[in-house]
Amino acid sequence: MGALSYYLSKRFVQALFLPFVKIRVLHAEKTAREGPWLLAANHLSHFDPPFFTSQSRRQIDWIAMTELFSKPWLSRYFKSVNCIEVDRFGNDTHAVREAVRRLKAGRVVGVFPEGGIRAGEGSVLEGASFKGGAGVLAQMTGAPVLPAIIVGSDRCYAPQTWRPWRAVSVWLVFGDWIEVDRALDKAGQRAQVESALAAAFTSLYAEAKTQFSLRPEDFPQTPQARKGKET
Repeated sequence: MGALSYYLSKRFVQALFLPFVKIRVLHAEKTAREGPWLLAANHLSHFDPPFFTSQSRRQIDWIAMTELFSKPWLSRYFKSVNCIEVDRFGNDTHAVREAVRRLKAGRVVGVFPEGGIRAGEGSVLEGASFKGGAGVLAQMTGAPVLPAIIVGSDRCYAPQTWRPWRAVSVWLVFGDWIEVDRALDKAGQRAQVESALAAAFTSLYAEAKTQFSLRPEDFPQTPQARKGKET
């Protein structure tokens, strides 16, 4: 049931965004890798998981904040597409165990290391620090990490975006694989993954600016700044 729900949800999202958003992607072929791996990305808006899902060749089991499961119908939906519920403000060992179980079963788990929506100086794109969940899961399972960034999804908060055939742009870039160095101890493995991930976010953002000729108005803004603005 989960695979069918995920497939139908993915196709629905692709059809929904088609009249409104032009998605441009670099290196999407990397998401076809077999076996377990982690997708670690920056987080600009609530639209990010659907955008990444629509472009990934593999099914992604997203780690999602518990607030999204607050209503019964939402909880049923997110569980049907294999999301993993996590309490961002506590030591949620259940979510960690479940993510590890999924990875050991050969699945792909998606994480937002920032732990919430971030823009400007608070974003990993600008070199801000982030939580160590990706490093912990990689160290515990040996799963490689695929860093990725998204730019432009914050535009979807502006009502003007939802005019048919306006073709607002959203850009995604997938990076190089980060493999866990098993020659290091546990702490060293986590530190190695997190250091490589931080560097990847910065370099991928630079690549996006160059390859897509991004303008200052394209750069990430907070949802509050985007709402009500012409994009």
